[in-house]
Amino acid sequence: MTFLTMLLVLLLREPAAASPKSAWRFVGPPAGDAFEHPPWRAMSLGPSRPEDVAERVGYRGSRRRYAQLRYGSPGSTRVTVVVDEAGPEDVDLYVDADRNRRIEARDRVAGRGRSWRLPLGLAIVEEDSTREIPREVALRLGATGRILSVAAVGYLEGTVEIAGRTHAARRTDGDADGSYTGPQDPIWIDLDDDGRWDPAAEQFLYAAILTIGPDRYVVRSDPAGTRLSFAPLEGTGTVRLAVGRRETREHLAEIHAQLIGRDGSAVNIDGGPGVTVPVGEYRLGALTLVLTDPAGGAPWHYGFSERPFDPGLAYHAVGKGAVLDLDPLLGLALRAEIEEPPGERRPGRPVTVNPRLTTGDGLLINYGHRGSVTSPAADEVTTVRVSLASGDGRVLDAATSGFT
Repeated sequence: MTFLTMLLVLLLREPAAASPKSAWRFVGPPAGDAFEHPPWRAMSLGPSRPEDVAERVGYRGSRRRYAQLRYGSPGSTRVTVVVDEAGPEDVDLYVDADRNRRIEARDRVAGRGRSWRLPLGLAIVEEDSTREIPREVALRLGATGRILSVAAVGYLEGTVEIAGRTHAARRTDGDADGSYTGPQDPIWIDLDDDGRWDPAAEQFLYAAILTIGPDRYVVRSDPAGTRLSFAPLEGTGTVRLAVGRRETREHLAEIHAQLIGRDGSAVNIDGGPGVTVPVGEYRLGALTLVLTDPAGGAPWHYGFSERPFDPGLAYHAVGKGAVLDLDPLLGLALRAEIEEPPGERRPGRPVTVNPRLTTGDGLLINYGHRGSVTSPAADEVTTVRVSLASGDGRVLDAATSGFT
């Protein structure tokens, strides 16, 4: 089955940051510092080079393994990583830090051994361009050579106000995806103001509602971490992901979504019984799902995200004590969009036609691949071939996409 056929059979912005009361600044600590980076996140390395990646380098080794890392907006281009093994302890690491989908000699990371720390820009997709924020990541190759661990170096530093008192705070990117609002992203708050960080009493994983001491608070933050606030909880409702199509539910292994409130705050939700959220209005900002293969092969992984500055954002209200059943795949549709405005189109002149697979809430597909949970792209490279044909069936053009 082709990629789009499989998906259709089974399935039938980063918001502008508000001006924070206290500025959050990024700190890149030295190696060995207690806050150098959060715990490692493991990624499987696979033997297959991604189909849309070109290699323009003479490798020293005889065996190479590959991984891809998305570090930034859900729709940003993934970073290709290549491990070139010349010997048991002789390894070269190549990282496509400029995201041009080419591996070149300049992409080799300096240093020997099995651990590296290197600059990698945080890619923020905007309306017609991608902006990069300077950051660093650490990479470590496991003993077997099949697992590459990654961690986002450094932390955001600022202050938060809780119950009328201001405390120093730090935020780390626990899952190395460039966002600070995931369920694995820690928030550290110096609640006793002693200048030390107690991992048992002063560390919290990001959630829409947190219990601090005897009280519960609404946590508001944008994914980029430019602001963070705590407000007393006054009312809650429940949001559940409820996929309506039976064929999809039968093959649904995992589903995760990120909701964005009117104020830009993020809430994470999965396919469980639901999540308690503060009353308000929310839109779908990102969606990932894993589908089992009816033929028994590797699982299918898909990701959707908002298009930057999309004016047609759909919000869903959550009232006090109410339950919102949200079908994130409702209205899935494949359309062809022409970039050139009607006034610029002329007979005989080329036009750019973009296929867009979107959900009813306006989320656009940005990746699709097969494989394991830790590294879906490692087991099987998956691409889609799209053809543009005239009414009489004549193929005018075609292109291959890896949804990178």
